[in-house]
Amino acid sequence: MRKNVFRWLIALAILLPCLVISASAETEGYYTYFVSNGEAMITDVDIINISGAVTIPSTLGGYPVTGIGDRAFYSCDGLTSVTIPDSVTSIGDGAFSGCYSLTSVTIGNSVTSIGEGAFYYCDSLTSVTIGNSVTSIGEGAFYYCTSLTQIEVAAGNTAYCDVDGVLFSKDKTQLVQCPGGRSGSYTIPDSVTSIGYSAFYCCYSLTSVTIPDGVTSIGDYAFYCCYSLTSVTIPDSVTSIGYRAFYNCDGLTQIEVAEGNAAYCDVDGVLFSKDKTQLVQCPGGRSGSYTIPDSVTSIGEDAFYGCSGLTSVTIGNGVTSIGSSAFYYCTGLTSVTIPDGVTSIGDYAFYNCDSLTSVTIGNSVTSIGYRAFYSCDGLTQIEVAEGNAAYCDVNGVLFSGDKTLLVQYPVGKRGSYTIPDSVTSIGEGAFRDCDSLTSVTIPDSVTSIGEGAFRDCTGLTSVTIPDGVTSIGDSAFYYCDGLTSVTIGNSVTSIGDSAFYYCDGLTSVTIGNSVTSIGDSAFYYCDGLTSVTIPDSVTRIGNNAFWGCDSLTRVDFLCDMPTSVGTAVFASYDKVTLYYHAGTSGWPTDGTWQGRPLEMQPHTEAVLSAVSPTCGATGLTEGSYCDVCGEVLLAQTEIPALGHDYIDHAAKAPTTESVGWEAYQTCSRCDYTTYKELPKLEEDKPVVSAAKFKFSLEVVGTVKQNGQTVEICRWVWTPVEE
Repeated sequence: MRKNVFRWLIALAILLPCLVISASAETEGYYTYFVSNGEAMITDVDIINISGAVTIPSTLGGYPVTGIGDRAFYSCDGLTSVTIPDSVTSIGDGAFSGCYSLTSVTIGNSVTSIGEGAFYYCDSLTSVTIGNSVTSIGEGAFYYCTSLTQIEVAAGNTAYCDVDGVLFSKDKTQLVQCPGGRSGSYTIPDSVTSIGYSAFYCCYSLTSVTIPDGVTSIGDYAFYCCYSLTSVTIPDSVTSIGYRAFYNCDGLTQIEVAEGNAAYCDVDGVLFSKDKTQLVQCPGGRSGSYTIPDSVTSIGEDAFYGCSGLTSVTIGNGVTSIGSSAFYYCTGLTSVTIPDGVTSIGDYAFYNCDSLTSVTIGNSVTSIGYRAFYSCDGLTQIEVAEGNAAYCDVNGVLFSGDKTLLVQYPVGKRGSYTIPDSVTSIGEGAFRDCDSLTSVTIPDSVTSIGEGAFRDCTGLTSVTIPDGVTSIGDSAFYYCDGLTSVTIGNSVTSIGDSAFYYCDGLTSVTIGNSVTSIGDSAFYYCDGLTSVTIPDSVTRIGNNAFWGCDSLTRVDFLCDMPTSVGTAVFASYDKVTLYYHAGTSGWPTDGTWQGRPLEMQPHTEAVLSAVSPTCGATGLTEGSYCDVCGEVLLAQTEIPALGHDYIDHAAKAPTTESVGWEAYQTCSRCDYTTYKELPKLEEDKPVVSAAKFKFSLEVVGTVKQNGQTVEICRWVWTPVEE
């Protein structure tokens, strides 16, 4: 398994203010310690007052000091030298990290282990003496010690030795650590067979290294950040070159390989596999244009990593795969054409190529990795060949072939954007870092918003999440600090961890009534929020969900007390009052919850006025509801429709002077009518009385006229001659 160079830094990020000391912790002088099995371990020091040359005491409180805990002396800026007593057996991870003024350290003869990053960033440290008993030195123990020129090891040490101030394994077959302050040229001894993990890490002033023919392996990060290194020759014997071995070597222009090497070769100073089918490493100092040979089928992981001087790369027609981070941080690249033979583009392949303005993807690509074009600030256009079955583009935006997944919105595009109605899913990181995007319209067809989809879109001011969306992914709107309002639709069931983390411009959020889970840190540091209403569907609220919302004064819970509640949900401020509403259950009766005041909020009645029935529509009685939680307090009941109150109207025959009408009905309560007008008679036709008409069509009704019953037809008649 690949080692993680910075895994101890993850712990360091928690920092001392968050460190919880054991209940048995004691203090003596500058030191805080705790006792276990009759032995003392230093866990913290008074960093303000401790300074100068310090000899750590061998006893505290009468107990022997056997350990220096993780980060115990972290960032003690005043320390200039440290002597560690012989009683100490272990130095913890990051124990002296960030002690910028520390110039020398003497490690006692009883110390057996030095933790990861123990002296990380002690950039004034010039020398270290390692005692006889040390058998384990953690990764990164002396990282970024850029003034360190000498690592000395006591002659009796059985695990390590030094040669001219460089740290080796005892048998001198492994070069463990070259001090970061070394400069000029260095020749590795002939006894060495392996160059260890990060062995020359951040040796900024090293200009050349001679690797002897006996070396078989070069470890991961072996020459990391050797900025002044201009050329390297790899001998016949090397069979393995580790992950990012020449990472961030900005001055390196040539990697040469001895002709007899069976695993590797070079072409014009670029490192290839022996058969030239894989491009392994382009030197970081290369500039201008470069054409990848047609023999190459694979561009390896990190192959062009940090080649910031490259302005264009022509990818050969033989290439089928582009590895992860292959062109990572190639900040000078302006355009890339990916030929039709390429089938896969790895994760972060073009990450941070911020001069890249356009990319053309060939018709054979079936796989594009995670964040392949992330942080390409100048990218405005992603084009896909028409024959590609897996992907397509619409106006320069990358979609799946069927247009249901929005894969990547170019980071350099500006203004507003409307997502097509075909889209059902917004992919992970699809709009990440699009800080010129001011608004986005999400259609009702979208059901999911992926992890980090709009992360760092600092230009967004408002978002409406439609009712079709059911889930909002982790960090979906992380650090969208321009957002002022968010409306979450009523189909969303979960709000992911850190979904609106540090949206400190957010003043209004409406949470839909189907949300059951609010994730960890979901609204962390949204310090513009003054009030929040938690709908009655919520059952879970994660750790730190509303941590740092310093303007928050009111939270209304329309739900029963959530069954799952994290720690520090409302931490870091004390102005907020929590309210639960009448009709909910499970809430404590002592007036506090999550360390905040808790009050019962009675219903606030809002009246629903009565609606009178009409002839054709039903009515409603008066009702009421709570205008905070929406609960119905008095249900309205239906009143049946009244029906029409008919009035009959007699027919009237038309004349040449006036219109007539058929017999009809009206309603006394409404404007209902069956009135049908009959047009005036023409002048050239004889005018006769209604009594001399002969009706010839079907009878449609009768009326009483002067005591007689008269049949009413459709007013088709012929006059009777006298």
